[in-house]
Amino acid sequence: MCGSVIAQEHTDKNGNNSMHDPILEQLDQLTILNQVLLYNDQKYGTGDPYCTTDVEIAPVFSDEVFQERFDQINSPIHFEYNRNVASFINLYAVRKRLLSQKLIGLSDFYFPMVESVLDQEGLPMELKYLAMVESALNPAAVSRAGATGLWQFIYSTGKIYDLEISSYIDERKDPYLSTVAACRYFKSMYKIYGDWLLVIAAYNCGPGNVNKAIRRSGGHKNVWKIMPYLPRETRGYVPAFVAVSYLMMHQEEHQLKPLKPTFNYFEVDTFKVNYGVSLFELAETLDISYEAMTYLNPIYKRKFIPATKDKPMILRLPIDKNAAFLAYHEKRKVQSYLASNKVDKNTVVDPVEPVNYRTETIMIEELYKIGAGETLEDIAIATGCSAEEIRNWNDLKDGDFKEGSQLKVYSRVEYKVSADDVLPNTHAHSNRSYKNDGKFIYYYVQKGDTLWDIANNYRGVSVTQLKQYNGITNSRSIKPGMKIKIKPVG
Repeated sequence: MCGSVIAQEHTDKNGNNSMHDPILEQLDQLTILNQVLLYNDQKYGTGDPYCTTDVEIAPVFSDEVFQERFDQINSPIHFEYNRNVASFINLYAVRKRLLSQKLIGLSDFYFPMVESVLDQEGLPMELKYLAMVESALNPAAVSRAGATGLWQFIYSTGKIYDLEISSYIDERKDPYLSTVAACRYFKSMYKIYGDWLLVIAAYNCGPGNVNKAIRRSGGHKNVWKIMPYLPRETRGYVPAFVAVSYLMMHQEEHQLKPLKPTFNYFEVDTFKVNYGVSLFELAETLDISYEAMTYLNPIYKRKFIPATKDKPMILRLPIDKNAAFLAYHEKRKVQSYLASNKVDKNTVVDPVEPVNYRTETIMIEELYKIGAGETLEDIAIATGCSAEEIRNWNDLKDGDFKEGSQLKVYSRVEYKVSADDVLPNTHAHSNRSYKNDGKFIYYYVQKGDTLWDIANNYRGVSVTQLKQYNGITNSRSIKPGMKIKIKPVG
């Protein structure tokens, strides 16, 4: 059986392509990523007949079996079995079998996100398999032509679809943002062609080349009939997509089992940072390999997160590093507060308790920019606050919650300071302004205080309780010097 020019021409006895082939290049990148993903390249045990990496005992099927399986595929995309598709089934299921199993393992991480976006946009779920052909699911992939990311956007197309590309940032490498952009492209192309395989061809070579191929074919709008008139790369690209889609639907029959990385990339958490920091510093501080840190955060071109208070940015970390990062983050907030209030850093002591110290509690204000689709509950989870607190801090009413708006959020930070030092008078509160009469703890209101500020300085105290203890009906009626009950002693 003859195959496509890309799948079978110019290969050596090991199945390696001796000329430039972007599909094979991206697939082979999985070998380079071994140092980050830490795949176990050993074959599965002989006791697991379901999975084998041995190409000599890979299952073989007749054309009739393949045709029957293709006929049973139920999808808005018309999947056709032919000799070009058969060549790529052989490429992925036999010749590049081990790499294909690694690719299937990576899909377990990316596909839930991709499926969510496809569903939201009302697009065929099978389009997710295109990313396996485009980049072998490597968000940092860059082709010889400069196409970048999971969905391989060139510079001009990335800019058209609102992906930021600057000296520091390349959002083409952001898995989520690039997926949203790819879906917008799919929808625009489908309005033109009304056929998903033509859309996929246009995704690879551009609508201009597809239109030219349609004209040269005599006006046919079937991808297989215009195939001889498409660019060489696209003539392999479309059948590769069909082959990968088929294999993902029939993994068990081909004894392809996901080969998962041992690296804990599949349990990743996302944080927002509002200060500039290098990935190298974070890697050293959090005890993560530098390669893993850059793999998880591929959008930062100079390996530096250029975040500011007004423009926070995303940081992705393995979930087992959450505690270490939160400790680092709290330390950065304290340092920023002390610097802005001109507190001598030498007065701040080590967390190990000295003989003579006091604990200072500060409420640090930060601005949070509402992202697309975020709810008040989402922001509460992201900031560690409650939705009610955020609503009260910002006096939110119906209609005030809009994408792009900024919200004030506060975080409570405690640190130890030498007892002989005096901090400047700021809106941050210390534990010194209270009195204990044996029955109640009292607090003397300071300038700038609110009931919410005071309540948050004491565990288990709410604004409602303060109002009840002190007969306060209007939260704004408190004044500096007023003595108020906080809570009973004990």
